[in-house]
Amino acid sequence: MMKLTNGNPKKIKKIKMNLNGLLKIEKYRLPVDIGECFDTDKIKFRMNDSEIHLLLDKKEDVFRININSQPYFLKDEHKHILEAIIREILSLYNERNNERSNIVSPDTVSNSINQVIESEMIARKQSSEYNKKSFDNILLTELEQVIENEITSFEFFSIVEGIEIKNMETISCGNVELFVFEKKHCDEFTNIFHANKILKDSEKFQETQKYFHENFLGKVCMKSTAYGDERTATKKSYRQMREVINFFRYIICLRIHERASENIVKINILSETYKETDISLIKRNKDNQLSLSWGRGRKSRQKFCIDKNQMGDISFPLEGFSQIISSDSPRTEVEESILRAIYWIGEAQNEFDLDIAFIKYWTAIECMFNQEPEITKSLAKGVTISVIFSCYQHIQDANNVDDANLIYTKIIKLYDKRSDIIHGGKTHLTQQVIDEHDISEICKYAAWSISQMFYLRSGGYVTRDQIKKEIDRLSSILKLN
Repeated sequence: MMKLTNGNPKKIKKIKMNLNGLLKIEKYRLPVDIGECFDTDKIKFRMNDSEIHLLLDKKEDVFRININSQPYFLKDEHKHILEAIIREILSLYNERNNERSNIVSPDTVSNSINQVIESEMIARKQSSEYNKKSFDNILLTELEQVIENEITSFEFFSIVEGIEIKNMETISCGNVELFVFEKKHCDEFTNIFHANKILKDSEKFQETQKYFHENFLGKVCMKSTAYGDERTATKKSYRQMREVINFFRYIICLRIHERASENIVKINILSETYKETDISLIKRNKDNQLSLSWGRGRKSRQKFCIDKNQMGDISFPLEGFSQIISSDSPRTEVEESILRAIYWIGEAQNEFDLDIAFIKYWTAIECMFNQEPEITKSLAKGVTISVIFSCYQHIQDANNVDDANLIYTKIIKLYDKRSDIIHGGKTHLTQQVIDEHDISEICKYAAWSISQMFYLRSGGYVTRDQIKKEIDRLSSILKLN
């Protein structure tokens, strides 16, 4: 971890100067009215590292210190000092990481500064003989310690609907694991919850154990591990879970693209799942008769089964995907394209509205191929070459070189329909611009293109320009225009 005291000397000097400025009481003001005092006091009771955003949302004057129960607010004209400090500290902690690896949030830094400033100013107020500290390494070390006390490793657990695991204990994807929550997990979490401080036959222990049995036992659970303060770790964890869920949605597109419009399988974190049933009222006007109509709702009708003995088309992309999301090295342009494409194909697969799903599938394709000089033809060539020269045997078996112009023409027509939706506002309900077959087709081509991208990555391709040159070369051989 980057230490504040070992950071860039120029940045450290600037931080010290600005922090010393915050130690001057003349830079603060008293509350302008009782209401201001009441509101902030009310929120102050809830202020901690995970909930300080409530205060940020509630009040503009977020930086407040309390001296002998008297609140003081940083004056508006001095807020830029605080903002500069937070910016410099964040850059020191996160300068060796990219955006996905940041470990400290602005709220944690602000709250930590508040704590150190308040402590020092109270000490000064209480004793005229107090040896005032300036923000030399002593106070800076105190600030560093406060911040680092909030940084640790977190594990987040969420129930996942729509997945079934067979013949394997866990599925690992980078910092995410999927597993079936068993009795041993219920016992483990019950003990952790009570910190092994109460007897196992006590009523409290039994109630907690019952809760885990009723809500977790036998269900597929996703564990996401993230490092940072609580707010940063929470965001990382959720992003990691979504990445993995969208990967398996992409695999669904590979396997059952021909039924993409039927919405058979939907994978979601439990809190984001759709209802099991829908209820509608139908009133017949001629005799004023009322009836209830029950629909299946949008809950997944089947579960996506991950069986160790039937990994098949999952193994290679799963390995490549895990390598990309777990690597500490900067991602290549091709790897970023793969992740963006998986995100959008996953969102498309989870979409119920055909028009929106169609656009999202196209967005996945657009993530992978350069679109110059002519967007439509460039994308059509990219998809066609990915399909015709696929390294997947089952895709090769479904197509041959003679199909190239047919696929190329089909992709252009599908792109024209995309333009009708986006630029013309047409829909499948009113103008029938697309139908279920179009959804299956674009789902298939998006999934097959992503699969080919994994093979290109493994073959050493790192930029989209490299891929474009190969596409152009093969397109000229096939005479695609």
